[in-house]
Amino acid sequence: MKGFMAVVIPAFLAVPPPAWPQTPAPPDVTIRATAEEILVDLIVRDKKGRFVRDLRPEEIQVFEDGEPQKITSFRLIQGREAMVQGQTVRLDPLRQIRLVSLVFDRLGQQSRRLARQAALDLLRQQSGAGTFYAVMRIDHSLGILQPFTRDRKKLRAAVERATGGAAPQFDTSDLSLERLGRMSAAEAASTAGAPTEASGPSDASAIGAAATAAAVNRTVQAMIQLSQSFSRQQQGNSSLTALLALVKGQQSLPGRKSVLYFSEGLQLPHDVMQQFEALVGQANRANVAFYAVDARGLITSSLLSGNADALAEAAKAGRRAGWNRTGILNRGDMVSTDTVLDSVHSNTQGNLETLAVSTGGFLMANSNDLRKPVRRFIEDVYSYYELTYRPSNPRFDGRFRRLEVKIARPKVTVQSRSGYFAMPPELAEAVFPYEVPLLKALSADPPPTELALRSAWFRFGGAGEAVRCAFETEVPLQNLALAQDPSTKRYRGGVRLVIVFRDAAGRLLRKFTREVPFDLPAEKLEAFRAGNFIYTGHVTLPPGRYTMEAAAGDARSSKLGVTISSMELPSPPPGVGLSDIVLIRRVDPPLHATPSSADHDPLRFHNGKVIPSLDRVVSAGGQGQLSFYFVIYPDPSSAAKPELTIQLFRQGALAGRARPPLPEPDQFGRIPYIASMPLASFTPGAYDVTVAIRQGAATAEKRFAFTVR
Repeated sequence: MKGFMAVVIPAFLAVPPPAWPQTPAPPDVTIRATAEEILVDLIVRDKKGRFVRDLRPEEIQVFEDGEPQKITSFRLIQGREAMVQGQTVRLDPLRQIRLVSLVFDRLGQQSRRLARQAALDLLRQQSGAGTFYAVMRIDHSLGILQPFTRDRKKLRAAVERATGGAAPQFDTSDLSLERLGRMSAAEAASTAGAPTEASGPSDASAIGAAATAAAVNRTVQAMIQLSQSFSRQQQGNSSLTALLALVKGQQSLPGRKSVLYFSEGLQLPHDVMQQFEALVGQANRANVAFYAVDARGLITSSLLSGNADALAEAAKAGRRAGWNRTGILNRGDMVSTDTVLDSVHSNTQGNLETLAVSTGGFLMANSNDLRKPVRRFIEDVYSYYELTYRPSNPRFDGRFRRLEVKIARPKVTVQSRSGYFAMPPELAEAVFPYEVPLLKALSADPPPTELALRSAWFRFGGAGEAVRCAFETEVPLQNLALAQDPSTKRYRGGVRLVIVFRDAAGRLLRKFTREVPFDLPAEKLEAFRAGNFIYTGHVTLPPGRYTMEAAAGDARSSKLGVTISSMELPSPPPGVGLSDIVLIRRVDPPLHATPSSADHDPLRFHNGKVIPSLDRVVSAGGQGQLSFYFVIYPDPSSAAKPELTIQLFRQGALAGRARPPLPEPDQFGRIPYIASMPLASFTPGAYDVTVAIRQGAATAEKRFAFTVR
């Protein structure tokens, strides 16, 4: 087992919205949504599919959760101009940047051909000033093949790469962020110079091309950073996390943003529906419209046949599994319920349509010729209506507000957004609605304590000049509220968690979030109550002082709990290094995927993943081992072999010492190590374990204190 050693030590041990304008609007008039305003963009077409250009504000009604709303401003956007009460005004181009993202999800060979043809047809159309295109591909995360540009030659080349089976030019590594920054700077410089194929002779001077290109490509860097974060949290499937990063990265820019999403259908198992709803809500907050393309083309088989198959499999699984009598909730117990819930969302084309329609776009499907819907898409990019209203419900409580737009004109259809999550303006970092009460709890004085939880974090090796840390939060399940379904006799509930890291100035640097539902039979209730919900993660931070804030909430009640802890992270010392010592709760099986050196989990090694125990009190006697985990970081510049010494102290007196040999470092240059001691050898008292590592003249030492009762 190269790179790992386990040793058993012997038995020694808001701004108000404007009123309707009464005079012509100034040349740089803008429309904006604030804490007290909601912006809605809509597209209205007649029975022949033609865009309606003469809509009047008195013909429009907006309803929020069924209640009529008073419209405060309204205008028609066409290209770089707006029509406001019959007056034509020129838009501020920096506030009317149009972003079009061409996103290719995992596609088969035939689908890639159809997607390539549709994308190239789009790029052949006339591109207006201020419109930027980007090409992206989703594999395990969001890959940027071409940042936002108006250079059609670059865009065509990126489309060919996206649909040709080649690997993406950019991934989500730190190196790609650096390369993307250089590419963005080059793009801004080229845009500020000679006009490209997609721009007119006076275009650069008209819109301040360098500043615009720089602002646009900053959104791409934000997308990649968010994609890294969401992937680390393993929230939902890779398509949803990538699309969520794309949306969040664009929310800082005003104007309508469009995503042409090429896919073979969107899989939505029931356990990612929260992420899907968050994606729709975030897209509607950021003014991003999805136009979904089912790249499978003409489909003759029933798309819903999978529902019947899934339900049949659920019935079989239920008959096979039954419920065991061990009191332990296992995956076999859950398979029937999971399959029934998944079958509801197995219409993958219907899921694409839901994403598109809910965000103000439409679905292109069941055709091998997409030229007509692509032309309609281009019309949507350049011509639409914008209106604002002040919600009659002033409470920004994080709940979903359903929107409906009605037009007092016969035989017209309306494309608009389905609604939005009423997130408090001061909680801009919230992604999922359930985060709102948790983030509020972190700033409460005094913090709530109705729900018990505890957290800890551990320092591991350096990552360049930064320090890699692992953390864990535990929520005892005994106090969670559970509701019993009278028909099935099953108990249901859930736990919600938010963890944030802040620097010494209080700025939020990283956020982790999780919502986990529980669904268990009555015979598993006792075992459930005796357990804990455990969340582990890792974060890399530069040297400095930080706080880790964790808030947990009961999904069935208003119970909340908060823990806050601080830690000083010094610069990684030269020479040999040593992590903190972690008491082991258990070791989970290894993943099949190999972690990347850029961001590996310090608790994971090739034999599995260590789940820490936050207890410092251990019961004396009994069977089994008391095990500790730590990581050694040899100095690659030293020819000397590292030497390990482990000592155990009881009540301050030496109780035992071991100097076991060390294996070779693993592929990351580290030596993960587990030391185990028989529980039967301990008597009650206060203990200390010290671990010392020496390599040449350099040394490092760590200590762990615990109590045996």
